Amino acid sequence: KSRVEARLKVLKINAFEAARRCKLGRDFVNDILNDKKQNVRGSSLKKLADGLDCDQAYLIGEQDEPRKSLGGSMPSAIPIIGIAEAGAFRAASQFGYEHEIDASRLYAARSERYPNARHFALEVRGDSMNAAVPSPIVEGMFVLCVDMPDAGLIPETGRIYAVRRTQDEGGTYEWTIKRAYVFQDRTELRPESTNPRHEVIVMPKRQPDEAFKTVEAIGWVYGGYHSYER
Repeated sequence: KSRVEARLKVLKINAFEAARRCKLGRDFVNDILNDKKQNVRGSSLKKLADGLDCDQAYLIGEQDEPRKSLGGSMPSAIPIIGIAEAGAFRAASQFGYEHEIDASRLYAARSERYPNARHFALEVRGDSMNAAVPSPIVEGMFVLCVDMPDAGLIPETGRIYAVRRTQDEGGTYEWTIKRAYVFQDRTELRPESTNPRHEVIVMPKRQPDEAFKTVEAIGWVYGGYHSYER
């Protein structure tokens, strides 16, 4: 119960949203919190852990951290395809998927949940997520991302994403990191920063056809990497 409560607090979601994400009954998580359900096992435990973005061993008290270190799997060469910096629009010719072959790479563990999907990394600049919970995302580090279209993912409340905005009819773009909050008619992509100048990006369910107004959540941020050699 206490560990489920802790994950809800970190993810900033309620019991009903957690149950939806876990693909369990509407009252499943609420019943755990109210001591109506004390033993969760098998496939239900796996779904609960997946939805709360933690290991099963954490929920049943066999480990103290929500997830084991990413170092548990063999490092893989992950291409660095751009710079994530809120408010900074760069020429589309500078970075992007089309330059992936020539891109610099870092060696880090792939996502345990989506190991076969396309992965990429972004260099972080600025302070738009320097107050993120449980781990601040600060300038100089790299965020490790799973390509959402390739993995078949859509934004979910409480998760952090690499967001791409284009303007000038696709001639310039911005990468930024934000936490998503999904509503019926829109998704709000919110900064978590000590700097009040950063604003919420609203991604409507139906966006205009013009390419320069496009806002997309492209990558699910599953981890971070910081090297003192760079």
